[in-house]
Amino acid sequence: MTTTQREGEIRFPDHLSLISTTDPASHITYANQHFCDVAGYHPAEMEGVPHNLVRHPDMPKAAFADMWQRLRQGKSWMGLVKNRAKSGKFYWVNAYVTPILNEQRQIIEYQSVRTRPSEHDIAWAEQLYARIRAGKTLPWLSRLTLEPGLLTLLLSGGALLTLLAATISGHPLWGAPGALALLAQMLHGWRLQQRLNRLARTAGEEMGTPLCQVLYTRRRDTLAALELALRMKRAELKAVVGRSADTNQQILQAAEDDRGNIQTIDTHLQQQRAQSEQLAAAITELSHSIRDVASNAHQASELVGEVQQVSAEGLRALATTQSSVDQLHHELDANHAVLARLTGDSQKISGILEVISQIADQTNLLSLNAAIEAARAGEQGRGFAVVADEIRALAQKTRSSTGEINEMIQALQQTTRQLADGMSQGAQTSDRCQQHVGTTAEVLNQINRMLARVTHTSDEIAQAVSQQADVTSTLDKGIHQIHQLASHTADNSRQALDGITLLVERLHALSRLINQFQH
Repeated sequence: MTTTQREGEIRFPDHLSLISTTDPASHITYANQHFCDVAGYHPAEMEGVPHNLVRHPDMPKAAFADMWQRLRQGKSWMGLVKNRAKSGKFYWVNAYVTPILNEQRQIIEYQSVRTRPSEHDIAWAEQLYARIRAGKTLPWLSRLTLEPGLLTLLLSGGALLTLLAATISGHPLWGAPGALALLAQMLHGWRLQQRLNRLARTAGEEMGTPLCQVLYTRRRDTLAALELALRMKRAELKAVVGRSADTNQQILQAAEDDRGNIQTIDTHLQQQRAQSEQLAAAITELSHSIRDVASNAHQASELVGEVQQVSAEGLRALATTQSSVDQLHHELDANHAVLARLTGDSQKISGILEVISQIADQTNLLSLNAAIEAARAGEQGRGFAVVADEIRALAQKTRSSTGEINEMIQALQQTTRQLADGMSQGAQTSDRCQQHVGTTAEVLNQINRMLARVTHTSDEIAQAVSQQADVTSTLDKGIHQIHQLASHTADNSRQALDGITLLVERLHALSRLINQFQH
C-alpha cells in the first residue's frame, strides 16, 4: 500500500484517509488500518499509547502549541505534520484535528483525519518549519498584511491626487474622465473591502491561526484567512467523508460478518428443525411403545395374579394329597401289622400241622404194628387188622392232607411275605411321596412368594411406565412446541437474513457514494 519516493520518506496514495482518535489525555483509542499500515504499527501496539508515538523530531514545538491552543478552545485545527514511522522513516500528512464535545460541551475525544498533502505544500512546510526550529522570523512577505480593498483605495487615491494636480495646472477637462474612473475604482475598492470583511466575519473561527495562514497561503491578510477557511472547510468535508467511509466500512464488515453468522444460524436452524421433526417422531413412537409396555405390564401383572391363584389351588391340592398320602401311610402301617399277625398265625398253623404230621406218622407206625400183631393173632386179630388198615389209611390221608395244608400254608406265607414286602415298599414310597409333597409345597410357597414380589414389581413397573408415559407425553408436547419455535425462529432468521442482505446492499451503495466525494 505504501511506497518510498525519496530516501526515508513514505508516500501513501492520495485517496487514503489515516484516521485516529484519542482520549482527552492524548492516548490513542482507535487507529484505522490505513494509519497502522503507513505508520508500520499493529493496532494493538498503538491502542492506549500516547499519540506522540508518531511525532517526528523535525516538527517544531510551536506548531503543536498552535494546535493545542485551538483544540482547548473547542475549535478544529488544520496543519501540515511530519510523522515518524516505526521503521524510522517519515511521512507527511495534512492533518485535520477536531475536538469531540459531549452535551455539556466538555471535550471527550480528539479526532484526527490525515490526507496526503501536495508536494508544493510539503516543500513550503519544510522551509517554514526549518526557520521556526532555527528561531528565525517568518519571511517579510508573510509578515506583511495588505488588504486588497484598502490597497485599491490607496492606489486609486494617489492616482486621483496626481490627476487633480495635473488638472489644477491648466488642463481641467482632460482629467475629468480619469477622475471619474478613479472615483469609480475607489468606490469598487471600498465595496470590495466591505465584502471581504463580511466574508471574514462569516468565516469566523474557520480562518485558522496566523501560523496556519502562512503555512497554507504564505500570507497574513483577509484573503489568506478566507483561503485558509475554504481549505479547512474542504479538509473538514474530507474528514467527515473519510470518517464516514471508515465507519461505513466497519459497519459494512460487521454487516457482512452478521450476514455470514445469520446464514450459519439459518443453516443450523434448518438442521435443528429437521432434527426436531425426527425427534418429535421418535418421541411419539416412544410414547406409543411406552403405552404398549404399560399395557403389557398390566397384562403381566394380571397373568401373575392368575398364576398365583393356580399356585394357591396347587397348594390346596398338595395339602389334600398330603392328607391322602398320610392316610395311606397309616393304612399301610395297619395292613402291615395285620400281615405280621397273619404271618405269625400261619407259622403257628405250620407248627400245628407239623405236630399233626408227626401224629399221623406215629399213627401209621402204630397201625403197621397193629397189623403185624393182628396177622400174628390170626383169625382173632382179623377185625383188629381191619381197624388197623383203616387207621393206617386215615393216617395216610391225614399226612396227605397235612402236606397239602402245609403247601398251602407255605404258599400263603410266601404271598404274605411278598405282600409285606410290597407294603414296606409302599410305605417307603409313601414316605418319599410325603417328602416330595413337602418339597413341592415349599417350592410352590417360594413360587407364590416370588410371584407376589413379581406382582409388586409389575405394579411398580406399570406405575413407573405410566408416569413415564405422562412425562413422555409432556416431552412430546414440549418437542412439538420446540419444533414450532424452531420453525418461527428459522422464519425470523430468514427475514433477518433478508434484512441484513438489504442493509449490506445499501451500505455498498453508500460506500460508492462516499467514494464519489473522496475522489
